Amino acid sequence: MDQGRTDVYGSLLCVAVQRSGNVTLASQLSRSDAQAVVFYASCRWLLWCLLGLVCAVVLTKPFAPTSDTSTVQRERVASDLERVRFDQDVAVQSGFVEFEVRPTDVSVHVQFSALDPRAYVLITGIQGPDDEWIYRNGGSADDDEEGPVTSAFTDSIYGQYGDAAVFMPMVPLQPLKPGRYRVLFDTQADARLRNSAALFKSSERPIDESLQLLDINLWVAHTDAAWLEELADQRLDGAYRQTLEGILQPHDLTVGELSLYRASNEQIAEFALIDEYDDAQIQSACRAMLSGVENERALNVVMVETLYADEGGSAGFSSVPGPLFDTSAANGCVFMGETAYITDAAEGLDQAMVDELHAVTMLHEGGHFMSLEHPSESDGRSFDYLSDTPECDIQSHDGRIDEWTGEQGEIDGEISDYECGTAGGADNVLFYSGVIEYAPFKLSRQQAWVLRRHPLFRPRTPADSH
Repeated sequence: MDQGRTDVYGSLLCVAVQRSGNVTLASQLSRSDAQAVVFYASCRWLLWCLLGLVCAVVLTKPFAPTSDTSTVQRERVASDLERVRFDQDVAVQSGFVEFEVRPTDVSVHVQFSALDPRAYVLITGIQGPDDEWIYRNGGSADDDEEGPVTSAFTDSIYGQYGDAAVFMPMVPLQPLKPGRYRVLFDTQADARLRNSAALFKSSERPIDESLQLLDINLWVAHTDAAWLEELADQRLDGAYRQTLEGILQPHDLTVGELSLYRASNEQIAEFALIDEYDDAQIQSACRAMLSGVENERALNVVMVETLYADEGGSAGFSSVPGPLFDTSAANGCVFMGETAYITDAAEGLDQAMVDELHAVTMLHEGGHFMSLEHPSESDGRSFDYLSDTPECDIQSHDGRIDEWTGEQGEIDGEISDYECGTAGGADNVLFYSGVIEYAPFKLSRQQAWVLRRHPLFRPRTPADSH
């Protein structure tokens, strides 16, 4: 109700009470009795007027949606991490979850996991303090529709089969303001949720002034036992670590614990070759890994012999971003294929280069898992929202002269590493392709800004000095 109707409602209630029989009885009684009756009636009249006023205020006050979707209390996960778990049924019925961001929170990661891993889950909106819309997706989980997206910070689709997650802040231009947030989502056929939670990373001191470490769990399904032994004895803590630290350390980030897990013979037979379009196989391989790892706060990497597809396969893939702290998550791992890069004397690709490319792939896919996007997509028309990553646009670079060979590039409607060159971001670890000629690869300052706020990066502990 508007304010005018509030006043009318209160006045009518008071008039109705004035006309009650208690007041008219005063003329039929003695003077003292009449005074008592009038006094009693006046008090009663005042009480009813007050009650009417209260009712008017309550009835005309805008109703806030009831969305008691959380347990309210945060649980401590680590020294710098807290978690809120949401009521699954209430969340599905309301279509959103709500939570409070505190002044000491530097990031929040929200995820939804369907009970049925075949059900599509889609994040359709994010509303911040003061009802500010941070993100909107006009799609539907029932129709697998993805978009249109409206946001000043991203054009990503936060949806896939089994799980969906979103991480904020997405870019430095989007500070994480304290206050109430609402994340809206949709599940296919109103599928029930198995898990939904928000992770809050906090810091009492400026987060950009502290060293942050990333632990990595590497689970390997490979038929070559000799190659696996070399990986365990030499490459993992040798070339892989060296490459990763070379990219991270300029930004006061580094690698913590690297843990190797070997798949069983049965798992090798099932997962050494992964079809990139077989969701059931991918989810099964990820869950097989997650069931055996000890460190939950780590990037989980599934390394198989070969990733294949009808068009040849890729070096790796990942969710953007992925679910965390959930050993049953359908998409809680990044994937990479060992045979995507092999030594080739004719191409000048030796084992050291192959090792470097494997480590770069690990960080590239890990960057996606922690919400980073390609600075430029292959179409030369889609770019990330970070202001310090080079854009390689199709108009300026398609068919450009190769800066390595001096040969004219092919105008084919796509950009390549050689057409983009260093100026176009081909040496960025998140570039959509990646060739050894542009090594050593690097992160931009703003990419590192996002990573250090992600829950997988952690503060140094006394154990890290040993």
